[in-house]
Amino acid sequence: MSQLPLCPHCLEPVRSGYHGSCPNCGKSLENHNPEGALPLGTQLGGHYTVGEYQSADGDGLCYRGVDNDERRFVLIKEYFPVTLCNGRSPDGDLMPKEGREVLFKTSRMDFKDLYDDLHRITPATGLSQILDVMEENNTVYAVEESLSRLPGLRIGARRAFSPGLVGRTMATCGGLPAYSDRIARDLHPISFYPSGEAGH
Repeated sequence: MSQLPLCPHCLEPVRSGYHGSCPNCGKSLENHNPEGALPLGTQLGGHYTVGEYQSADGDGLCYRGVDNDERRFVLIKEYFPVTLCNGRSPDGDLMPKEGREVLFKTSRMDFKDLYDDLHRITPATGLSQILDVMEENNTVYAVEESLSRLPGLRIGARRAFSPGLVGRTMATCGGLPAYSDRIARDLHPISFYPSGEAGH
């Protein structure tokens, strides 16, 4: 890991920490992520820096992030089921709701199993690569390659997918029958791109 923290906007080292503005790109280093989300600049697993909050779905939150070792942008998905959680402790750990502890734990295991399997099978046609899966803060994080560099895509963009693309994706995931429903429901739309754009 770099000795100095990296700017989550331009990837240049930031000597003054996460406050004020980046001296390199001029963008704000102040935390504007929503209450309950990880603050900008949070370090995960000794390798990743959390950047700006991007979106949320039924399973959790998505952030733009930085791979500190490779000095590249990534997407970080955090398991954070709002129906099962009471928020975070002062230390940042997720706190399951009273009486929902068992369901929180089992669904967290399902989330990890799903992304562990995707980590093993990606990169594959129609799927962006899952780079890492880790447990921290009483939750699970999946780190995904950033597709912002690909033509025609924006982070967080919603797209319409052809039946053929979805079919090819599910065929790729055919070895994961226990998770087929979750794959169809949980994969963030930015995980998909037209196969003709892959490798550009």
